[in-house]
Amino acid sequence: MGTNLVEKLKANKIVVFEYDTSSIIDDLNFYALQCDFVIHLAGVNRAENPKEYIKGNIEFTRTLLQTLEKAGNSVPVLFSSSTHVEYDTDYGKSKKVAEGLIINYSKKFNLKSYIYRLPNLFGKGSRPNRNGVVGTFCYNIANDLPVTISDRATQLTLVYIDDLVSELVNAIASKENRINETFCAIPKVYQASLGEIVDLINKFRSGDVIPASMLDFEKAMYETYLSYLSEK
Repeated sequence: MGTNLVEKLKANKIVVFEYDTSSIIDDLNFYALQCDFVIHLAGVNRAENPKEYIKGNIEFTRTLLQTLEKAGNSVPVLFSSSTHVEYDTDYGKSKKVAEGLIINYSKKFNLKSYIYRLPNLFGKGSRPNRNGVVGTFCYNIANDLPVTISDRATQLTLVYIDDLVSELVNAIASKENRINETFCAIPKVYQASLGEIVDLINKFRSGDVIPASMLDFEKAMYETYLSYLSEK
């Protein structure tokens, strides 16, 4: 998410302060003084120890908000949450707590709350065998590796990375797709089964699909598939 969003913002001549795991706390302190809008995409979605979810999803969110408050800079914070908040998992619970921190911060400073509960994301830049099944399927099929599916009928709710980035850019301009005073959503969401996804990617591999005739979902999947092909 971060890589694609930063590329889009910079292309639009927007100054971006990037903070990630390679940054230091002094960077955050400085950026908190300068920024006009915060997009918080950081987090831990896979961990062997539940404490990693607390540190990555709750404690960092708290640190971010405290840093903004200390800087005296009451700016909106957009937060990428997850539909996993609906499940009783360590990851879901940590995201739910982080949402609460964002909501309380927004209320305290009378700001709009921007919380996006994201489903499965797909698109260029997704790491195979880590960030989602679509990236894994595309990578494996593009490289003639086997694909294993436990249940072809399993349905996924999917958001394409370019659609997500467009929505986040709109949010900065106060043109977000708002559900209510707390939550926002991506306007374009797709539904597909694991079997349908694999069959479609296999069609790309065999050349059975004509790009000019594709529907939006097929185009998004095709662009994703192309990103995993070698240059040759």
